[in-house]
Amino acid sequence: MNLKTFIVLFVFYNWFTGNLFAQPPNNDCAASEPVVIPGSGDTCVSGSTIGATGVTYVAHPCYPLGQNLNDVWFTYIANGIDNTVSVTPGGGTPIQQAGVTITSDPCGSGILQDCGVSPTNAGTATANWSYPAGTQIWIQVVGVIADGDFDLCITSVSTPPAPGKSCATAALICDKTPFSLTSTPMGS
Repeated sequence: MNLKTFIVLFVFYNWFTGNLFAQPPNNDCAASEPVVIPGSGDTCVSGSTIGATGVTYVAHPCYPLGQNLNDVWFTYIANGIDNTVSVTPGGGTPIQQAGVTITSDPCGSGILQDCGVSPTNAGTATANWSYPAGTQIWIQVVGVIADGDFDLCITSVSTPPAPGKSCATAALICDKTPFSLTSTPMGS
């Protein structure tokens, strides 16, 4: 094999393997994929941990310790105080035993507010927390058993207040803007 053929094969091989095993763009928290929450407060996006790199945890309340878990990241701005994130296997190569973590602390802080792991390979992982509207939230998704495709669904709403049974617990239904009434004779 001559040098020119070797160089062409070398470049082709490196291009092919580099593209075949490329990492997802949201492989790192600092490059989290933004998700826009519509006015309804509900949205779903598809994602994948295939090709992602991961981290091995020595301490985590939900994930197995000492196991390398490949992760991808998403971020959104909370619409309301009640925030629920769920990860469900989907696509051609479904993620197995999905895990999800949510936090409002910046990337690299190591702090999380809630996490969840699906109880079965094909189950849904869910995490929820109360955040003030306008707070930036980061979501980490992992496959505990195997990497794969998934659907990430986010609900970020404010629940209306429950009616009260006394003056102290009454729900506010209007503001204190002054108004005036005009009187009219009865029966007119």
